[in-house]
Amino acid sequence: MKSPDVTHYISGTSRARRRRRFVYWLIFIIAVVYVLFMGLGALTLKTGLFRAKEINITGNKEVPEADIRASLQAQVFGGRYISYLLGFNNLLIWPDRIQNPDRFLPQIKSMDVEKSYWSKTITVRVTERSPYGIWCVSGKDVNCFWFDEGGKIFKKGPLSQGSLIKTVIDSSGRKLGLGEYVLSENYFKNLHSIFEVLDSSNLSIDSVELKNLELGEVTIKADGGPELYFSLRFKSDWVSPILKKLMDDNSFPKLKYVDFRIENRAYYK
Repeated sequence: MKSPDVTHYISGTSRARRRRRFVYWLIFIIAVVYVLFMGLGALTLKTGLFRAKEINITGNKEVPEADIRASLQAQVFGGRYISYLLGFNNLLIWPDRIQNPDRFLPQIKSMDVEKSYWSKTITVRVTERSPYGIWCVSGKDVNCFWFDEGGKIFKKGPLSQGSLIKTVIDSSGRKLGLGEYVLSENYFKNLHSIFEVLDSSNLSIDSVELKNLELGEVTIKADGGPELYFSLRFKSDWVSPILKKLMDDNSFPKLKYVDFRIENRAYYK
């Protein structure tokens, strides 16, 4: 009969042997993967197996193609060494969609990527932001920007007044710039509803002004009519029939103001 010490020794030796075998197999597998990876890399670099012959950019109207290519290089490489090693034209490093496409170019809304391994081409389909209105920040100087249907500022704009272009004069003392949103998501949805009311009423507008963002109030001066007070704290869909009824009255141009800042209530003088 084996002594306890001998049994313990044999058991420990067996475990050590199994650990060594596991380590050897692990090293072997890693070596094989490494060789395959390096072989694929060498094959790609030397033969151009996954190298695109053309990178086509479509859909852009205002943003120069050269600017888009520069932006793509920064985003596709993403600071990864392997991407730089494989090269910008390599199909393997390109994603199906460029994340945060407006990171360098605020005018770009989306960039979808289509890769063809057969024809060795990469096509980038660009969607630019469409202008919804102009936002002018007043202060020592007046800075105006175009913003899209989501309220995002994407390029410089002209100072404009009237009903042809939706224009907001921001006198709240804020500073805004490219890539920022003119209002929070909820406030902007409510501003959008105010513009819908004005569009449906065919009321000629002289100016739209945001004086105090904390109060969330918008003052609209009707051309040849009263001032209209709206709140950004709720939607203004309910205003349309009331405003139409007031406009049908011949005394509407003589009113001093119409106040819609309390939901489902209208006050006028």
